[in-house]
Formats: sequence, structure tokens, C-alpha cells
Amino acid sequence: AAERAAQELPGEPVTICIFAYPPDIESTAFVADVMGGAMGFVDAKASLWLQLLPTDGWLDEIYPAVTHEYYHAINYPDDSKRLTLLDVLINEGLADSFTAILYPDFVPEWTTALSPLQQATIWPQMQADLDATDPATIDRWLFGDGDNVPRQAGYTIGFEIVQAWLKRHPDIPPSGWSLLSPQAILDASGYDPG
Repeated sequence: AAERAAQELPGEPVTICIFAYPPDIESTAFVADVMGGAMGFVDAKASLWLQLLPTDGWLDEIYPAVTHEYYHAINYPDDSKRLTLLDVLINEGLADSFTAILYPDFVPEWTTALSPLQQATIWPQMQADLDATDPATIDRWLFGDGDNVPRQAGYTIGFEIVQAWLKRHPDIPPSGWSLLSPQAILDASGYDPG
């Protein structure tokens, strides 16, 4: 997966660290049920940390997890800039879109968490917070709040924005995506779920 990602999106070498996910902590069910047993993140040194929890189908989840996080590692944000909700939405949408190029049969739950009607309801509310840099606000929209915002709403909307943008700009390769600002991608996407 890392080799395929590097061929599609060359960049600085990425260190991959693989760990067993602790099977006895509160978030184990989330990693098993939602993430399929493979979850990753990228640290400030653009190292990819892959956490694995063997469960049904977990081996199939490793490849997309690696390519998603690889995209983040190659395009790691400038630490001096506080990310906005819009930055996070678009960056997650780009990482999922990159994965979709390499693994088109893999459709993660978080990219389809909202119906079109839910998107039409949530998007106008979310737009008021696109400039927010508060981590709690970003997490609420990205992961849901258990009340008014469905789980993984931000991942779905970020993916849909980027997919709409890609339909209008199919000739821009992944190496060119990061050259555009998240605002430019949103503006040129024509995303309108209403």
C-alpha cells in the first residue's frame, strides 16, 4: 500500500510505525466496528502510525488506512498555522479521495455516513463554523456530538466536497491537490447538497 501510494504521490520518505491496538480500552469497539481493526494517524514529523486490532476483515482495512495516512504524511500541515474546520474537512476529503483512486472498491463508512437529506440539513449549519479553529468545535463536526450532529458528518461532507471538485477538475493529479487552498477547492467544487 505504501509503495502504491508513493508511486502515485511521490514525496519525502515516510516512516511507518505499526502497533497492536490495546484490546481492553474504551475505544476498542470503535476501532473494531467503525475502523475495521486498522486506524492510523500522522505525527508532527510526518511519521505514519498504524494501529492494528485483529478483527473480522481487518487485513483488508490495512491498505486503505495506510494510503489515507500516507496522503496526510506527504501533505502534513504547517505546524505554525491553526487549522480551521474547513482545512480539516478538505484534508480528510482529499485523503479519502486519494485512497479511492488506489482502492476504488473500498468505501469507508465515514464517507457515506450521511444521506443526501442529512447533508442538506447539516451543511448549512456547518458553514457557520468553517473558520473555527477550536478543537472541540472541529471534533463535534468531524466525529458528531451524539445529539444534533451525526457521527462522522464532517468526513462525509469533506469527501463529498472533494468528489464534487474532482468531477469538475479530473485532470489535476493528487500531486497538484495540495497546491490549492481548501477554500479554493470548496469554491470550485460547486458542492450544494440542498
